Amino acid sequence: MKRAVKLEYHYTTQIRAYSQRFVKRINQIALKRPARLLIPLNTPDSTSQSTTPLCQGDHDHVLSYHVGMTMTDVIIVGGGAGGMSCAITMASAWQKPWFDDRRIMVIDDKRSDLNKAMLNNAPGVPLGTTGTELLEQLQDQLAQYPPAKRHEASALNVRRHLPGGFEVELDDGTTHHCLILVLATGYKRWELDGLDLEPAVHPRGGKSNRLMLSHDGCYLIEPDMHVAGLLAGGSSQFAIAAGIGAQVAVDILSEWAGKRTHVHEVTGT
Repeated sequence: MKRAVKLEYHYTTQIRAYSQRFVKRINQIALKRPARLLIPLNTPDSTSQSTTPLCQGDHDHVLSYHVGMTMTDVIIVGGGAGGMSCAITMASAWQKPWFDDRRIMVIDDKRSDLNKAMLNNAPGVPLGTTGTELLEQLQDQLAQYPPAKRHEASALNVRRHLPGGFEVELDDGTTHHCLILVLATGYKRWELDGLDLEPAVHPRGGKSNRLMLSHDGCYLIEPDMHVAGLLAGGSSQFAIAAGIGAQVAVDILSEWAGKRTHVHEVTGT
């Protein structure tokens, strides 16, 4: 018997506008996995306030979308060098034809160690720039891209759903759902509940209490879950943390494009 996941929607205008492509993407994921998600691409009347099941049958898990929950394509947990670099690189491809109407969210608890830094050896960064100033510049840079959003809060709990997707609960009471998760919370702490991950000792951290998450060598922890920045095992340099974030972004963009890709812009000369 086919296994299925039942999605139930409490419809709002925001959810209705996004649900069709979201459900189609979930179905595409399901076809590549052992579990099969059987959801017709018809939606209930937007004026209805009732919960409407979109598939029937035996269910592995129930994803319940309700008022207060948002849906996005990628959630990046961590607003430091790795997380912001990942978001900026990814969002900069928003005008590519294959980008569609994808959305990116950075969950930023404003606890990045970059706030303590004075940068004199970061490539392209003016001498004497403080880490706080640089983070503000990165936030302004991200804000220029319509698909990207930065949300100030702490992530408390993450749950993976079958056959695809993650549910992220924040300390401000909101819940967000995504298809791809990027973990970029730094190498000094691991405070996320809900994931079956055990941090290892960071090989380049210099201290025994520095942490990293094991990955496949290309920053993929498991399907649709990536790690970026120092939490991926990089040395504690801005350029390294930012570079890992950018690499993760390019890998995700390549998946969306269906081929190896990058985001380059050239001058008019």
